[in-house]
Amino acid sequence: MKSTLIPLRDPQNPALTTRPLWRLGFRPFYLLAAAFAAFAVPFWLLGYSGQLHLPTALPLPLWHAHEMIFGFIVAVITGFLFTAVRNWTGQPTPTGLPLALIALLWVLGRLALLMGSLPYAMWIDMSFLPVVAIAVARPLWLRRQRRNYFVPLLLLGLALINAWFYRRVLAISPGSRVQPLLAALGLITVLETIIAGRVVPMFTRNAIPGVRQYRLEWLERSLPLLTLLTMASFVLWPFSWTCKILALGAALGHALRWWGWGPLATWRKPILWILHGAYAWMIVGFLAMAAISPQGGSLMLPVHLLAVGATAGLIIGMMTRTARGHTGRFLETDREDVLAYVALMLATVTRILPLLLSLSRPAALILLSLSALLWSLAFVLYLIHYGPWLTRPRLDHQDG
Repeated sequence: MKSTLIPLRDPQNPALTTRPLWRLGFRPFYLLAAAFAAFAVPFWLLGYSGQLHLPTALPLPLWHAHEMIFGFIVAVITGFLFTAVRNWTGQPTPTGLPLALIALLWVLGRLALLMGSLPYAMWIDMSFLPVVAIAVARPLWLRRQRRNYFVPLLLLGLALINAWFYRRVLAISPGSRVQPLLAALGLITVLETIIAGRVVPMFTRNAIPGVRQYRLEWLERSLPLLTLLTMASFVLWPFSWTCKILALGAALGHALRWWGWGPLATWRKPILWILHGAYAWMIVGFLAMAAISPQGGSLMLPVHLLAVGATAGLIIGMMTRTARGHTGRFLETDREDVLAYVALMLATVTRILPLLLSLSRPAALILLSLSALLWSLAFVLYLIHYGPWLTRPRLDHQDG
């Protein structure tokens, strides 16, 4: 469905049409995140399959896991928060030159880890999240928005986890180098739990008048904590009965909440069903976490269900919605959007199949290649479709 354009309101205001890419944080960071996502997964697969020797500063499996979290996901979180916090508080977040410098810092971190030496890359990369946390904390503090103080604290938590990861990589502290990356995914899953609980049912009500929903206050208060405890147990004792019981409880809690949002009513509205569908992968991820065992299961199964299905699904849903709303377009989807959504959902399925089936390496590589192709297709479509919008002024010539 082609989107209808909102009529121009103030076409004579040149201040709002200069350097549009740097008017608000979602613009550069969504473009950077989509471009990096489209490149990084096929790049990793070339190295994993032995077709290319990659001079990354980290061992290739760690580079892939780290950069999907602290490169791709963190870029999207930054763009989203720079935009949302301005809406929440009415206070400015970085624009213009400060925004460009923060984006440049992110780019330098990615380039350093791709081609540089680890000590230099490490310091560049670790400096990014504290800068973002300060930029987000200032407007929240000025407006005394205590309800959202958790946001900069979570960013600082991710920064500390990133430092923990580098300590493990450099053998400064003993232990698994994967453990900090699982912890980072855990914090991101908690953030998704909070933000999705605020916006997905609201988006659904606004788009589908009369949709039947329910909200359980005790569940809304307890689910972020239960999610945090579940992810913490997965980091520390992934095969323990404690983890299994918590994961099963989290799956049931998220399923009860999700059903209360009225997901079946969204099937005709792709801009909604992508969010509901992505959240459903979170439920499946916690069920997988409860089911795996040391004898017959891979930790990477729940990891990819949460990271690809849930996180990336919510990301592409919010990236399309935010880009439309904040460039002055109606919240409708085009064919390119739907194709990107379907490609990402299929990328999730083809990514987890090698983890579920006993396949030969050639067969597994075929499925991994198909998954990488579908993943990249989703984000290339986003770049082609939304790139021109994000680099031009809003259609209504408002700021943003």
